[in-house]
Parts: sequence; C-alpha cells; structure tokens
Amino acid sequence: MKINAVTIMGMLTLLFACNSGGGAAISSSDPDIGALRLGKTAEIANASRPEIIVAPDRVFVLYLATSSPKTFNLTIYNRDMTAIISTVVLVSTDPTYGGPTDIRVVSDGTYLYAFYETCNDVQGKTYLFGVKYTLDDNFTRTAYTGAITQSTKFTVAVAGDEKTDDPAPMLGSDEVLVMTRIKSTLAQSGETIYRFRKFNKDFLPREFSPGAMTFDLDLSAYADGEARQSSVLYAGGFYYITVQTAVGPSSINNDDIVWSIPANILMVKLDSNFGVVDCKTVSTEAGYTDGYVTGLRTDSKYFYLTYNHVKLGTEFSSVIKIFDKSWNEVLTNKYSSVISGALRPSIEVSTKQVFAGNIDEATSKAIIYIFDKQ
Repeated sequence: MKINAVTIMGMLTLLFACNSGGGAAISSSDPDIGALRLGKTAEIANASRPEIIVAPDRVFVLYLATSSPKTFNLTIYNRDMTAIISTVVLVSTDPTYGGPTDIRVVSDGTYLYAFYETCNDVQGKTYLFGVKYTLDDNFTRTAYTGAITQSTKFTVAVAGDEKTDDPAPMLGSDEVLVMTRIKSTLAQSGETIYRFRKFNKDFLPREFSPGAMTFDLDLSAYADGEARQSSVLYAGGFYYITVQTAVGPSSINNDDIVWSIPANILMVKLDSNFGVVDCKTVSTEAGYTDGYVTGLRTDSKYFYLTYNHVKLGTEFSSVIKIFDKSWNEVLTNKYSSVISGALRPSIEVSTKQVFAGNIDEATSKAIIYIFDKQ
C-alpha cells in the first residue's frame, strides 16, 4: 500500500464505513445454500473463455472459437443444455482491428450486453467494442459502439497504457458501464487503477462530468500491484469490485510471471459516486496467487465469485466462493484443476443452479459446469 495524505484520509473514512450492509432484500424464491452438487457438464470443441447467460428456457454461451482465423461465437442451448438450438459467428477477424481475444457479458433479462477486445498482432494494437443483442433465438444486434478506444497489446504495454483485455461489464440502474485497467507493475509497489466508461442502454456514451468520457478509479490506497483481471457489479445502490492485491514481493524483475506473485482478493464496496465505503479481504492463503477474478454475480441472498487459485508446481484450480450479503463466506467449491495450461473462469446464477464456465487448453475445449444448489 502506498501511503500519502489521500491514503490516510481514505483509510480514516474506511474505518468508519467498514462492515456496512447493502444489497437486495431477501426473497423466498432464492433458496439457502449448504452445498453445490455438480449435475452435469457441457463441452464446446475448439473453444475458449466461455461466458454464460441463463434465460427461462435457454442458455446462451458466448466464447472465443480458437480455430484460425479466430471468431467470437454464440451457441444457444435448451435450458438443461441437452440440445443445441443454434450456433452463429458474432465477430470475425478483421484486417484493421485484428482477431478476437476476450469477451465478457451481462444481461437484464431482455437484452445481452457484451464488451470485447480484438488485437491486431502485426501492429501490436488492441481495440475495445460494445454490442447489444436481444436475448432470444434470433439474437438480433440492436446497438453497437464501433471501436470505443485503441490501446497497446499487453505483451508490449508500458506503464500508463490502458489494458483492454478482459473488459469487465456492469449494468447500472439505467446504464451500462465497462471497466478496463491501467498498466503498472505486478509487484506490491504497482498502482491499482481502473478505468470506467459509461453508456446508456443503447450504447450512446455518457459523461461522468462535463467533458469527461472516462473516469479513473485509483484503489492504490486499498490494493497493491497493477490492476488485474477483475469484476464489477451494481447491487442495492452500491458498486462492488472484486480485485487482486499483491502480497509480495515489493519489486520484481519480470512482470510476465503473473502466477509467481502471491496475491489475495479484495471486495471493495463503493457508493454511487465511487467513494469507498467498505473493503474486505475475501480470499487469502499463504503462498498462493488468487487472480483472474472474472466472474461476479448476485441474487437476493448471496454474492457468487469465481477466480483462479494457483501455487506454481503445486496447484492450478478455479474456485467458486459464495458469500452472504455482508460478504461473510458461506462456502468454497473448487471445480476445475489442471497440471499445465491455463484456466479462465466465468459464472452465472439462476434460482436453483450455478453455471461455471472454464477452459481445458490441453484438449482445446470450453467446459460449462452446472451445479445444483443444495
């Protein structure tokens, strides 16, 4: 943590604001959870990074199709994922904008909102886009941003560059936001800065203040190290961000060794003006790197979080953690492990089930795990 006058004031403010509540009222439609039981899995060949939206009679899976040239695809399933309704290509590789890399999605039950990145490998440039679809079998595109911004491929990014990979979407009260990150260093000395952009639900840009189309949220008073893949959620009038924080070392020689730097996960709760009102460590295990916090959902009783839990040479797993509305842990469930390769988790929640998406790089498959709440 970097200490300055602003940090001290923020910490004093936080001392009075910790352990505050917030969130939706409890509904009898959402059952208490004592365990998650794996009911079934579904696989998609030549696919990676699945994102899931569940509707009353359908399951929508958006993913990166890894065959060359890469595309973002959609597969629509029936509700129990025993039959495919259709599969379509949503985004293709483009000579200017390059090929698809990352996509993340949210839904309001009527529409699906996606933000995605493409990368022109030759030029080392990345581009961020937003798109809106009807949540039905037609999956009609109803709004599109075009290229929102251009940045630098993560392998050649330098301090201060915007990192547009794994853009985190969020539905506000009447708007759509996307959160990206600012390059620093992964060591504890790095700054933890996120960048927000705001749109109405037809993807027309909105200002944060007159003339300000972006807003940088500096969480360096609460988290250590460069802002990493994270999730953001709006619920009960508050914003919740789940972020990775480095716990050592203070400096490193190679910023590419992501999983060699021990890290915990924080929940940061903010008011409607992005002021921090609570901050809580929600994962901590000595010697492990908890990161890729790429899934956060809620219902009337719980928050659902998924991330990777890694100790190089020992364990590489993905985890689902469930918390009550005060962010007290209810249960932890490890659901995917690999010896080598990578994992990239996602999560979706329905009344009686939890859907977790992940990848198996060894077999080039995307895997959807369907858990029953018990």
